[in-house]
Amino acid sequence: MAARGKRFSTCSEAAAFMAVFCALVAPTAMGQVSLLATAGAGPQAETRDELDQAGLVFDASDARTILDRAERFAESYPTSDFLEAVGLTRMHAYRELGRRADLVSAATDVLQLNPENPLALVSLAETYLSGPANSERNRERAVRHTRRAVSVLDSLAMPQGARSRDWLAAKKELLARAHAMLGYVHLKEGEFEKAAFELELAASLEPAGEYFYRAGVAYQFSGFARKASEAFERAIELGPEDVRRSAEERLNELRDQEP
Repeated sequence: MAARGKRFSTCSEAAAFMAVFCALVAPTAMGQVSLLATAGAGPQAETRDELDQAGLVFDASDARTILDRAERFAESYPTSDFLEAVGLTRMHAYRELGRRADLVSAATDVLQLNPENPLALVSLAETYLSGPANSERNRERAVRHTRRAVSVLDSLAMPQGARSRDWLAAKKELLARAHAMLGYVHLKEGEFEKAAFELELAASLEPAGEYFYRAGVAYQFSGFARKASEAFERAIELGPEDVRRSAEERLNELRDQEP
């Protein structure tokens, strides 16, 4: 464009499908919540076509379509403000397809664009902790990314115009995931009191059966039977079924050990 003065804002020109990015909260096409650590008014497009093509990525209803459209968008607009958000949708698509290595690559690409994107940091850390490659080296990398995400999230202020309920819920959910990962690493390393602290914090931010179950395990190995029982009872209450069964087994063990 000869004159690049006119830019198409996600807040004003494309509210139908992208206004949520102005609030730093975006429900992606994969049905998950993406919290962007982007200051200001959010990504903006140079042309209407760029904006429309970005919208097609976010509007896609299945993982493979997302990946196809995201690749075409990146090829057509290699310097677009929307590449970070498009990268987040790629991450979710790869997660749904179980393509772990590609998820790591997509998250790494997002971090090259924005080293402080908390969703990319958390997702990358979770991927390092999952699967057969859960090695000491990967745990160290996961902890590094997780602590960075926590630091970013703790300092992240709600921007003007954000939908406060959604924005705060997304922030709490990501913080919970981050603290749960730290708790998991402490469990693996036998640091049970530290694990219990992190997992209780995760559960206070986002009550989830898995968080309470792991907190119960940490308390059990720390010798705090009452706290362990309370955590297992909450895990049974919240589920899901596999967590419920494991918590019931642990709780029965504790009851059998009672004098």
